[in-house]
Amino acid sequence: MQETLRDRADYLLQEWVNLNSHPANRKGVKEMLELVAEQAKSIELGCETIAHETSPDSNSALRITLESASPALPLVTLVTRVDTEFAEDSPFQLITWVGGRKRAIGPGVLDNKSGILVGLIALEKLMRLENRRFRVQLIVLPGDEGFNEALREASKRSTVILGLNPALQDGGICQARRGWRKILLKSQDTFPFASIAKLSNPDRGMTVTSFQEDDYVQIDLRFDTAELLDQLQEQILPLLEGSDWSVVRDYPPLLAQPESQAASKIALKLIEHHEKKKLSSVKSNEASLSNLLARPGIVILDGLGPVGTGARSQQETVDMSSIFTRADIVADLIQNLIS
Repeated sequence: MQETLRDRADYLLQEWVNLNSHPANRKGVKEMLELVAEQAKSIELGCETIAHETSPDSNSALRITLESASPALPLVTLVTRVDTEFAEDSPFQLITWVGGRKRAIGPGVLDNKSGILVGLIALEKLMRLENRRFRVQLIVLPGDEGFNEALREASKRSTVILGLNPALQDGGICQARRGWRKILLKSQDTFPFASIAKLSNPDRGMTVTSFQEDDYVQIDLRFDTAELLDQLQEQILPLLEGSDWSVVRDYPPLLAQPESQAASKIALKLIEHHEKKKLSSVKSNEASLSNLLARPGIVILDGLGPVGTGARSQQETVDMSSIFTRADIVADLIQNLIS
């Protein structure tokens, strides 16, 4: 009997986690993308690279496809990334196993290398279905810089978009996310940190934080709606006057839509069936790639990746069984939503 991705999941996770794909290590990110493409091709999925049209030096994204008889069938998009976030000044650590490989610890083990496995194993399961009435594409980005208009266009044809970011802390899923604007400016001796902090108003759905790192000051604006972003921007501009600043990340808010609310109920029932626990869908304060694909009238859910702790640290952990349950949940959810 031919070995499946599910059979070799722990081997693949170890290989991937032991490869340093921090955004600063562009070679490692490129090698990680190549390893993912190799596994997709090994189970006969379609695989193509999508270069960044305005940044030729950036690593290309992957578009992994499960096609069906007709190109007119509904398209489902899964989205994840290969880069691994952790403190650059800490030494890179290899994967460690706990409890007879029931749990893994290491940078990227949760966010998002096990999420990539969830997507591939779900596609492998869906491949076995006869007369599929849908198509699926798994978009694997090198990181934030890999997102471009070609990917946005590829996703515009989707009726369902599912983010494979890690599950929320209790294992729950996400149907809405705050927007995020990241501003960088050259550090100053008299930067108005206190005045910036006063712009926060959590009760109204907007927060502002700022901190100094090396020669730069980073300002994070988080907001529930585009209108709140406009208000924050108007208030912050006078404080930045005379500074050398730029917007380096810009994620619109992912709003809870009726279609997504209905889909989340189905997803939560599937989680209860596969994982024997009752969870909820909530709004997350963190932005993700799903924010960039949002548009009215379609299903968008996120946090469908594995369950673990410590995201974006050297001590990320993942519950290995959740890789398989989440892959089954994603595959079953696609079938439920399209039917």
